Amino acid sequence: MAFIRARIPRLFGYVPQPAEREKTFLCDGFVAVFKELECVPFVCTDYYGRSGLEFSQLAPDSLKVSIASRFWSLFLADSDDVEDYEFVVEQYGFSPRVTLGCRDGDVYAEED
Repeated sequence: MAFIRARIPRLFGYVPQPAEREKTFLCDGFVAVFKELECVPFVCTDYYGRSGLEFSQLAPDSLKVSIASRFWSLFLADSDDVEDYEFVVEQYGFSPRVTLGCRDGDVYAEED
């Protein structure tokens, strides 16, 4: 999750805000737009730091797979282009405090 959070500002030009979900660092919405002007909203989120995408149950599985593949490919295309940040969560479910961050291009996750 630390890497995903560090790449979002470089890819999409905004700084993600802390998630308001329990046991989650990131919960940001995106919209995939196709040539046919079909739009598919989805959420990039995590659970205990494990990243994933959430789609509506109405979206066909093949479309979900296609969007996920393209979305994650963006993150890997220039993986050294990350933005420094530090994010602290006081209550995360498995420890009193967790810190995620990126410093000088290196991502980290620490428990106190």
